[in-house]
Amino acid sequence: MAACRELTKMHEEIFRSKVSDALAYFTEPRGEFTLVIEGNKQESVKEMTADIKAKLQELRSSGVSAKEAIAAVGAETGLSRKELYRAWLEQT
Repeated sequence: MAACRELTKMHEEIFRSKVSDALAYFTEPRGEFTLVIEGNKQESVKEMTADIKAKLQELRSSGVSAKEAIAAVGAETGLSRKELYRAWLEQT
């Protein structure tokens, strides 16, 4: 995070660190503050596609068990086992 104090003024100060460090540093905060906090860095949410459903169907047709197919496709796509299992059941 960045704690910016008194921006555009004579006593401007920018403190970059963790939130806990900023709390310890600014024991008696004075002036106007702007806080800039970094957002979530996780990848975007994966979605079930027709290709993924086709891959599950292909594995099912070749005799692969649900557990093995879901584990393989989950490792490949990053989708949750729950979502993949739901797609597997829809194919019956």
